[in-house]
Amino acid sequence: MTSEKLPQDADQYLDKGCGRCNLYNTPACKVNAWRQELIELRSIIAEFPFTEEIKWGVPVYTINGKNVVSISALKQYAALSFFKGYLLDDVHTILEKAGDDSRIGRLIRLRSTEEIRKLTPIIRDYLHQSIKLQKKDRQNPPPPPAELSFPEIFIKILEQNDPLNRAFSSLTQGRKRGYSLYFSSAKKTETLITRIEKCIPLILEGKGLHE
Repeated sequence: MTSEKLPQDADQYLDKGCGRCNLYNTPACKVNAWRQELIELRSIIAEFPFTEEIKWGVPVYTINGKNVVSISALKQYAALSFFKGYLLDDVHTILEKAGDDSRIGRLIRLRSTEEIRKLTPIIRDYLHQSIKLQKKDRQNPPPPPAELSFPEIFIKILEQNDPLNRAFSSLTQGRKRGYSLYFSSAKKTETLITRIEKCIPLILEGKGLHE
């Protein structure tokens, strides 16, 4: 979509959609399915000193030019997304990762105005937290390292090979992540074993997958 087809403000977004696909300004646009929920979320956010902008075709709410929270319509729910949600004290355990690889952002999936009204006090609390975090002068701590998973075959090989286990443990998180993605994408056991055998010399040398 060209910028001319993106909404210019939140009212236009709620009326026509985000403009990022060919369903823009059609009855099939996802915004139509979740319009009332988005309006409800917008009214809660309006209680706070945010600046409302349009970024990436959706309403984004900023403090001093910094992105804090956004609202958007997805196929199965309306989303209230916190850009630095990993820093929030999620005492109610309602925040979720936007995706498996998401380290910083967190969102709340909402499926009815009734659910939003029930959660309004919690949403307000998290908005308060987000504003305080954004206004802090000190630099926010880095996000926690992403959790990595490895095939059971590889784990057993590490357990049976002390030098390899020590070498792998000494790798940087980025190198481990490269191996995790490479091994996990193997669809057959034979392919996985071949990949592991290929990578063992690299691991023992302290190298990443493509070094």
